[in-house]
Amino acid sequence: MWTRSVLKENAKNNLRGKYWTAFAVALIVRILGSGSSGWGVSGTGWKMDSNQGDWDFFNSQWLLIIILIIIVVFILAMAFTIFVSNLVTVGGNRWFSRNRESAATPSVGMVFSLFKSGSYLKTAGSMLWMELFLFLWSLLPLIPLIAGAAVLAGVPGLTEEIYNLFRQQDFDRFKNWLASLEPGLTLSLSVLPLLSALLSIPYIIKSYSYRMTPWILADNPQIGYRRALRLSMKMTRGSKWTMFVLDLSFLGWRILGALACGIGVLFVTPYIMATHAELYATLRQYSVAAGSCTMEELGFIPVNPQMPQTF
Repeated sequence: MWTRSVLKENAKNNLRGKYWTAFAVALIVRILGSGSSGWGVSGTGWKMDSNQGDWDFFNSQWLLIIILIIIVVFILAMAFTIFVSNLVTVGGNRWFSRNRESAATPSVGMVFSLFKSGSYLKTAGSMLWMELFLFLWSLLPLIPLIAGAAVLAGVPGLTEEIYNLFRQQDFDRFKNWLASLEPGLTLSLSVLPLLSALLSIPYIIKSYSYRMTPWILADNPQIGYRRALRLSMKMTRGSKWTMFVLDLSFLGWRILGALACGIGVLFVTPYIMATHAELYATLRQYSVAAGSCTMEELGFIPVNPQMPQTF
């Protein structure tokens, strides 16, 4: 069974003399890759001066305009993720995989190697399917919250009361109002977040099951999403908890990086990605040994008929 110390030591060895190229690759993935940044819209309610008249923002045309802007931004963000970010992420994985497999330092341009004809749509489609399945699993924790909202909506006058309290931004009164609810209803509402947290566990497990999918696509973009997902699930079987602990082992580095205005995280990212490349190579080796896949299926060819390529 693989150990964290061995993976990290191998990652350090593979970065020796190549760190700054790895840093450039990690920076590109960080900026353009999926998960590199979030799109969001935040703000507070609007209130006009009392001398200028009563303006109901919630019933104004500005609310419609903001909703339309949010929808447009969301669509653009989704398109960017599907057609750019995911490809850059897989390309970054390919660079770190190839970096450990060759003495020479791969070109930074390998990050964009999946954009070429023949790999682009196949990779984009496979990553889209993976994210769609993860999205469906992520809906599971919402079930208790939706159920709670349905219960609240069924109480006569309750929806209107909540609307008025938020519209007036009277949050102290809202807290007092919550405390005045029937004990049974209050208990039910307090249990719902716990149920939602428990239902998040299947999503976390699936996210680790699919973790190797981008790495598999980095090896062979033509493998197809079904095979990539199934192979990822086979690779990670029995290793999910160890993978989770491996992720936790980087928490201290991430905290230290965050303390340096977040810039420090950029400098530790190559080390983390190189370690994940070692993890994938190890799980890949186990899968080949178990007969779950072959190196040829993953895009490798023997060096010669008598000497298959080692990994």
